[in-house]
Amino acid sequence: MASRIPSPADETPKLTEYNLSARQAGMGKLPKFSGTPEEWPLFYGLFRYSTKACGFTDCENMLRLHEHLTGEAKQSVRDLLIFPATLEEAIKALKQRFGRPELLVGSLLERLRQLPAPKEDQPRTVMNFGFAVSDTCRAIKSLGRREYLNDYQLKQDLVRKLPPTNQLQWFRFVGARTLFHATLDHLSEFLRLIALDISELEPYRPKPSKRNGGGKKKSNRNGNGN
Repeated sequence: MASRIPSPADETPKLTEYNLSARQAGMGKLPKFSGTPEEWPLFYGLFRYSTKACGFTDCENMLRLHEHLTGEAKQSVRDLLIFPATLEEAIKALKQRFGRPELLVGSLLERLRQLPAPKEDQPRTVMNFGFAVSDTCRAIKSLGRREYLNDYQLKQDLVRKLPPTNQLQWFRFVGARTLFHATLDHLSEFLRLIALDISELEPYRPKPSKRNGGGKKKSNRNGNGN
């Protein structure tokens, strides 16, 4: 006798009050996932969390994957999205293909390589550069891949992008701490301090209000502008 194709009706979820409340609160929402390594941690974390919170069945989760997977990610597991029984196989395949930590680290390091060089006469560019390097290094450490921060060539390339004044500050930073083997982690610490200093000095410039025509004075009824 041929096996029957399962349908959503085969699964009747036993929902708790918490599950129902979570569903009503929209906790089952997921971001789109196209296959970009940076998208994976959030997508996977929310998928697992929302499945538990909302009590989703395999059928419901399969529908969610159909809705939220796009591009290369969806194409890579299309044959596993046919039956609810292969849900976990689909998730496992996605994790192996796009969720490996080394893929994410490689993508983050490439971002650092592509950072535009900051300009000495534009402090905000130095600040943005510093925070970008610092945030990326923090992300790599959170993945437990500190060994990637020993990339000597990338560290040197980033230092060369700095304005001469900041390069001199970096050499003094290294010398003061007797760092014989300065790493990207040390550079990110230095750049974060520079970025924080600049952020303290940079004045807040609110955007002109559209209501008053970009800050122009409105004329009074007498037309004298007072």
